[in-house]
Amino acid sequence: MRKKVFVCTQGSSCKRLGGEELYQHLRACSESALFVDHFKIKRSGCLDLCKHGPALWVKKDGVKYGAVTNLIGNLILEHHLKKKKPMKDLFYKKSKKKK
Repeated sequence: MRKKVFVCTQGSSCKRLGGEELYQHLRACSESALFVDHFKIKRSGCLDLCKHGPALWVKKDGVKYGAVTNLIGNLILEHHLKKKKPMKDLFYKKSKKKK
């Protein structure tokens, strides 16, 4: 079963920061022999990471990544394919508020 990867292309920040270009890049990668049976890349609306766009979400793993470049997108796909788990050091993390 292919994992669905959603790339924010409609949120204002992601749109401005290259979400559509990231989507096009990952879509082309997902059609290569290495990834074709593993990933389905889809456009999405806002993923609530506006300050950290462009953003993507690997639905099956429930993981969101922010500030994703084409290179980082490739690394995410490769890691999810080969290691079958998310890249924890690239997760989007909410900062803790000071009290």
